[in-house]
Amino acid sequence: MIELIGFILTILIVAFQSFAGYKHNKYLGMILPVIFIGSIIYLMAAGRFELTTRNIVMPIVGLVALIGLYGFAGRTKK
Repeated sequence: MIELIGFILTILIVAFQSFAGYKHNKYLGMILPVIFIGSIIYLMAAGRFELTTRNIVMPIVGLVALIGLYGFAGRTKK
């Protein structure tokens, strides 16, 4: 059940970020990356996020993916 919820959540995030890019709305496009960065900072401050190589690289990959989704969806409208 957890895998299904994660899959649906991933689809919703990709759809929202693509929609924001398609509409060229920078404010909508900033919502998810800011929430993502805020959640990483919160987890680090709460001590639930160990500083390993994987835990440093994966948030960067996630942030780049969100920015890439926004940029790619913006190019498809042109």
